[in-house]
Parts: sequence; C-alpha cells; structure tokens
Amino acid sequence: MKKNILTLILCIGITGVSAFSFEARDLCTYPSAVPAGSFIINTGIGFNVPSYGSMVFPPVIVSLDYALPIGGLPFSIGGTFGIYGSSGENDINDNIIVASFTDSWLFMSFGGRFAYHFNWAIDKFDTYAVTSVGWTVVSGKREIHSGDKTVVPGYAETKGHLLWGVSIGARYFFTRNIGAFMELGYGDLSFASLGVSFTF
Repeated sequence: MKKNILTLILCIGITGVSAFSFEARDLCTYPSAVPAGSFIINTGIGFNVPSYGSMVFPPVIVSLDYALPIGGLPFSIGGTFGIYGSSGENDINDNIIVASFTDSWLFMSFGGRFAYHFNWAIDKFDTYAVTSVGWTVVSGKREIHSGDKTVVPGYAETKGHLLWGVSIGARYFFTRNIGAFMELGYGDLSFASLGVSFTF
C-alpha cells in the first residue's frame, strides 16, 4: 500500500514538473501561443469601473497587439479603445421648487499599449505585463425635470484627461486562433477585463 502511494506521488510530481518546466532563457522568448510577428486582438467587457452614478452599459474594450521583438526580447506594441456610459439622478426640494435632475456621462478612451510576454513553456498559454498610455474623453449632460414633468435642458460639456495604466494579463487559446483573456489592473476604463482573444 505504501509503495503504491509513493508511486502515485512520484507520478504526480513528475507530471507537474513536466507541465510547468521551463528554463530561465524561456522568459526571453515568446510563448508558443503568440510567436513573433503575430497579431493578437482582445475584445471584452470591463468590470470594477470608477464611474459616476449608475452604469448604463459596461465598458466595451478592444485592443490590438503586434508581437514585435525589441532587442531580441518578447515585446508587443499596439492600441486600445474603450467606451462605457453611466448616469445618476438627484432630487431638488428647497420648499419652493420641487424638481429632479439626471446627469449622464459617456466615457471613451483610446491609446497605445506596450507589453512584455512571459514564456512559462505551457502550451497555448500567454502571460504578459502591459502599460497603457492615451486619452480619455468624457461627455456629460444634465436634464432638469420640473414638477409638471417637463424637461429643461441643463448643461452639456466635453472634457478630456490623460489615460495611463499598468496591468497584468493572461490568455489561453482553445484553438490556434481563438482563446480567452483576463487583465487585472487599470488600463481601459476599468480595473479588470475579461473576454475573447484572437490571434493570426
């Protein structure tokens, strides 16, 4: 019995080591899932959004990366775009005027991405650290609802600010060209994103 248990532990250990075995130089090469010269597209939804009011629709995020070796190291460069909307409603009651107003915001971001890929010698698997730099455009408007339900236009404005972030990500490809991705960290209007990846 003890011999069988020892054999089982040994087999599991060998399997685990072989599944995750890699050499230090592997970290300086691309993972097999995204070889040099390949394009990778992420399309997904963002979560944990720093927004005003309640979310109208979640961030829709699209990014494109190109695996471009720089100095012989596994980098990728690309671009990103994100969009989402939110709104909030408040009441006004000063004993003279009874009304409410609704604020609505539309957020759009676009910019560039620069990533380093880590090769853990696991088939169909890609992990990376990415830095994003770009611009976020925020369009806001206010509608005032008076007591008799008429709508009075309030303000409308558009402003922008710098977008930057650092994230870590992982992709697993179910086929040669289609997989799933997850990114954690601030990059495209959210602190987490999840979706589908395509490579070609």
